[in-house]
Amino acid sequence: MNNNTILGSWVEVRTEPRRGGRASTVAVNRRDGTALLLDDHELDQLSQRADLDPQLFGLLGSRGFLASTPPPVPRPAGGRVLRLLRQFDIHWTGVHGHVAALHRRWLYRCWQRRWIAAQMLLGTIGIVALVAVLRSDRALELRPDPWEIPIYVALSLVAVVIHELAHGLVIVRHHRRVASVGFRLHLGSPAFYVESVEALLLPRRQRIAQAAAGPWAEWLFTSGVALVLWLAPTGDLASILHRFVLLLSLIHISEPTRPTT
Repeated sequence: MNNNTILGSWVEVRTEPRRGGRASTVAVNRRDGTALLLDDHELDQLSQRADLDPQLFGLLGSRGFLASTPPPVPRPAGGRVLRLLRQFDIHWTGVHGHVAALHRRWLYRCWQRRWIAAQMLLGTIGIVALVAVLRSDRALELRPDPWEIPIYVALSLVAVVIHELAHGLVIVRHHRRVASVGFRLHLGSPAFYVESVEALLLPRRQRIAQAAAGPWAEWLFTSGVALVLWLAPTGDLASILHRFVLLLSLIHISEPTRPTT
């Protein structure tokens, strides 16, 4: 069986060299956003146009990678609600066009030299402002007043949106598709995420940049808030900004950078 008839046109295979002469191969199914890791023997069968091992053939068929695989059946109405109730997971699949539009109209400038320099400056100022906040005599007030809670929640949501948008922008910049954004409970804690199986097809440096983009963008937002607090340490919003800066900075320090799925 030829490899040009084995895999569907919606499947893309990428092989990346690794240390020790080995290679890592991933096959991505753009139809349903799934991926398979292939070992050297399986890749040889595909590249040499040899007859496939029945087990490999069955695996590719069951996962929708074969050219003969029919289109996936559309999910029934109400699937999102059932998924939320069953997995505490809800996502939005129509986000790619919006992220691409933002990149095309304005945010492509983030990769221009002067804007990169501005980001580096803001990030550095944020470190200085954070140190100044830590060295101040102001005590951290963990218990907010009721009127402060909506403002704190709004700041946190803005930080989350900026974080996830940055992940998506790197994917779009490198001409890959953002499958969805979503919310789930992870080990009992609320978590937002960007899902893009096509990110696995990016070269290593681009994957590293994509994984780091979210924490970096969120740090820039935190730096801006820290700068405002440094310049205006008193006032009605000072306690909210103080709590927000310290807690979000603690998250940056304690949480490792994770690649987008």
